[in-house]
Amino acid sequence: MPIDLALIFPPSLVDLVIVDEAAEFPIDALLSLVRKFKKIVFATTVQGYEGSGRGFELRFAESVKREARHAVAAITLMTPIRFMPGDPLERWAQETLLLKPELPQPEMSSVEIREIPRDFKVISDFYSILAEAHYRNEPNDLAAMMDLPNRSFVAAYGGGRPLGIVELSREGPLSEGEVRIIEEGGELPGNLIPDKLIGRSRMKGFERYWGQRIVRIAVHPAFQRRGVGTSLLSYVEKKAMEAGAAWVGASFSVDKEILSFWVKNGYVPAYISWKAVRSAGSPSAIVIKPLERAVEDMLRGRSPEIMWHWIMGVPTIFKGVNPEAMALCLTTLGRLSKRAGMPIKGFLEQPLESSIPLLAWAARAYSSSERPRLDLLEALLRFLRDGEGSRTDKVKISELLRQLYGSNGEVTGCIGVS
Repeated sequence: MPIDLALIFPPSLVDLVIVDEAAEFPIDALLSLVRKFKKIVFATTVQGYEGSGRGFELRFAESVKREARHAVAAITLMTPIRFMPGDPLERWAQETLLLKPELPQPEMSSVEIREIPRDFKVISDFYSILAEAHYRNEPNDLAAMMDLPNRSFVAAYGGGRPLGIVELSREGPLSEGEVRIIEEGGELPGNLIPDKLIGRSRMKGFERYWGQRIVRIAVHPAFQRRGVGTSLLSYVEKKAMEAGAAWVGASFSVDKEILSFWVKNGYVPAYISWKAVRSAGSPSAIVIKPLERAVEDMLRGRSPEIMWHWIMGVPTIFKGVNPEAMALCLTTLGRLSKRAGMPIKGFLEQPLESSIPLLAWAARAYSSSERPRLDLLEALLRFLRDGEGSRTDKVKISELLRQLYGSNGEVTGCIGVS
């Protein structure tokens, strides 16, 4: 049964919800079940390739704990199903297919970051870290890392042992013929960021520049949130600038926590897909960090149209994007954009439900304001997405409008709250 259909049932009629292979679903969709039902069992594969590795387990467990709605119990199936205990064939299969790679034990006392060769033995030393961090790892992933052109690697070592890794893909510049393929609706394998930013975000001129796309970045789970990822990015950016690259970028499943990491490191959202990524079940985003003024000016010039595209798509093509993540995308890109004006005559006295088009103007203007509050913008985006809102969200929307126009005396009292 699809999750959307399960959410139709009233909680009083449901004793227990069971979700098998939970890693197949977006975390936001799973949390919607957590918020509605009292008893839920989430089952997923930790080792192997049906699931996601422990990355999903760790992220989802943290999200559930933050919700603070349920007592959480973790149960691990230890009894073998496919093999007898200690079966040598199982051990051979695990070693051959990298089904159970052991994590290294690095130290933070001495961290070294350097480029590493495209060598199977060297890269496979980091594979357990990649398996912990990313959805649906497959043995073919390691083969692809070895075989695909224009790939390079940067690694962090702690005490001489693997600590983190970045996989890079050089993309661009494009020929006139390649640009024509994009403009006619085609795709260019191996040039994901130029493809989307030229074809979807309409950044004309971007084809003249090359950059480095960060395909994967992963840090040992025991050493995350300790600056290793930021140090890896700084090294990549420095080397890219020295080589003459005009930008560094990345593409990933839209998630507020992941997006926050990139934004804190100076990356700007420039594209959101309107289709869910099959590997993660949610739309993808592209972020870039301009290394040349020309690329920054290009992004600044396109930012108003990109922001309008996102805001107007909230009720339709971007309905699957979490409002918290969308708010962060808008305010980050909004720093590059001029503040938008808004027609407000007669607007402030109307119920919010009668003012959807003008509320879109408000979202656009507030995203480019000096100190936007994410919780207020999130409330407005939820309202635009759903066409209605809770009293709490309506109060927040009224506060947002006061921040935008209160200094002119245009807004008084609580607007549109009944």
